[in-house]
Amino acid sequence: MTLDSHNNDEARGSSAADYQARVRSLVSAGKPVVAFELTREAREQYPDDAQLQYLQGLALARGGNASQSEKLIKALLKRSDLSPKVRVDTLSLSARIHKDRYLRAGDPADRQGAARRSAELYRMAYTISKNPFPGVNAATMQLLAGGDRDVVGKLAGEVHESATRFYNENQQDYWAAATLGEACLLLEACGDVAEHSEAARWYRSAVNLAADNRGDVASMRRQVEMLRNEIEVPQSLIDELSVGTIAVYSGHMIDHPGDDGSAARPVRFPPGAQLEKLVAGQIDALIDELDIREAFGSAACGADLLFAERLLARGHRAQIVLPFELEDFFRSSVDFGLSADYWQSWRARCERVLEHANTEVHFATHERNPGGDLMFAFVNQICQGLALQRAKVLNTTPWATVIAEASIQQAVGGASDFLSHWQQKGEPFASRTRIIDIAALREENHGAGGGKSSEDNSARLPVQLTTRDPTSMFGTDEMMLRSMLFADVSGFSALREDQAKIFFIHFLDKVAQLVSETSDTPVFQNTWGDGLFFVFRDPTACARFALSLVETANTTDFESLGLPADLAIRAGIHTGPVFVLPDPIIGKNNVFGAHVNRAARIEPVTIPGCVYASEQMAAVLSDLQCEDLILEYIGLADLAKAYDRCPLYQVAAP
Repeated sequence: MTLDSHNNDEARGSSAADYQARVRSLVSAGKPVVAFELTREAREQYPDDAQLQYLQGLALARGGNASQSEKLIKALLKRSDLSPKVRVDTLSLSARIHKDRYLRAGDPADRQGAARRSAELYRMAYTISKNPFPGVNAATMQLLAGGDRDVVGKLAGEVHESATRFYNENQQDYWAAATLGEACLLLEACGDVAEHSEAARWYRSAVNLAADNRGDVASMRRQVEMLRNEIEVPQSLIDELSVGTIAVYSGHMIDHPGDDGSAARPVRFPPGAQLEKLVAGQIDALIDELDIREAFGSAACGADLLFAERLLARGHRAQIVLPFELEDFFRSSVDFGLSADYWQSWRARCERVLEHANTEVHFATHERNPGGDLMFAFVNQICQGLALQRAKVLNTTPWATVIAEASIQQAVGGASDFLSHWQQKGEPFASRTRIIDIAALREENHGAGGGKSSEDNSARLPVQLTTRDPTSMFGTDEMMLRSMLFADVSGFSALREDQAKIFFIHFLDKVAQLVSETSDTPVFQNTWGDGLFFVFRDPTACARFALSLVETANTTDFESLGLPADLAIRAGIHTGPVFVLPDPIIGKNNVFGAHVNRAARIEPVTIPGCVYASEQMAAVLSDLQCEDLILEYIGLADLAKAYDRCPLYQVAAP
């Protein structure tokens, strides 16, 4: 694989310190896969370097392979030659892995065991370093493990003293302030002198210092919510750690020039500055009422762009999802390919939103518009899934806002379809919906004498269009949304020929059995060498099969078969529109297209023993609310063969 900008020809021969610095930089930049590959190369030259072994464990943990990370950590902690810093870092990493297990475990005994082990490891790290950060975690995890409150209180008091000294020297460090807040909560719970008001004061300071680092504020809130399971924490203190609301939005476009008011083409959002102003005012009120600070939606002319504009005007974040490549999007949803000033002004507004510093743009596909409503429905699903993901990270529940006419006929991919899809999720989501009734605003505008400007008249020039979408390239009957899985065996290329034969006889037989036992069988499958390719209709079936495939490899005793013990499957999964057409060579339907290629490029950059998903796949899985699947953001990754740079997520079982 390509090691990002860290060319391995240049890296080879580097000092251990150079490798360490590069790996730390990659991990900090959210590139654990590249960091892991670099540590493997580095450890070939420096096999006994403890810092590199720790960093390899860190990269594995950040990349989602906690079990392999823990194996490295256990081996490292047995060494007697570790520096205090490496030992503290390694203990803290192991403690964090057990803390994550506590949060995921469903069985009370498993939770308590994970909390107890996490507390022990954090306590060891604190004993060596006297650093308040592992110290406060040790106290919290000990409390959650059911530990003696006198012991917890004593440790919390020590941490409070050391954190106070640290804060006095680093008064811009919001984590120091948060640590003091947490220590105060622990002291209050254990009967000491600190009060909730003092904890609230420290958390308020931490939030102010954190400024726009909402993810870190959310981490503070999660820690307090975790403590709330064991001790009394007032809601007012939780409110101090507010990160605002996440929203997902949809709404009517400005009426197409061909919309004549007939039943087939009704008037919904006619052009007019006064009506736009009324809609914008309603959006402003909604943003204030719900404290919306980040929202997901598209950027079509009309309601979508107005929502994004009002959000950005307040300094908040707009997460824009486009259905296909930009020029086709302009023609289908912004200016309709028309040169009139009115429509070009919408294009200019869209460009400003997309280029804004607080805007992040996502694509359902980077390809041309396939025509029909397929991609618009897909965008609705991606928007809602991304909003659910983001809200989970920030420990909140999202709202859906729709700017539409309640009586309008539901069209696939439209605002009513968006609303129906959201409400089908049930509670608590169905009731977290706000509708801005554009029909009522039209009446208000009409009653106020709102009329068309000269720009509006130019927008109504008659046009001859047989379809809303002049960019269609091919019939949608050839394209279908499918979910693809590519997998291979890490280390397979190093096998001897006799070992390769053993692998094919034993392991592929297990894979074939797994396929036969799968209730939702693949619609297409193929192998070449150690490579496996499966296609599914259902994204959840694809993800679950990928996890089963990896688990099958993880539980296979390869060493007893005469194979290397560290053989591991890695799998990449993706969902998107693909061609499903007869293949004259194989004599049956085959699946191909850009999204098959994208799926194939994810697998090589996946940590061995893991399943990675594209952003599109992760969004769809979130949207479908699969409780048996955990999705964790890995970071931006350069896909294999310089295909693209995109966000990746790890898929795991609880």
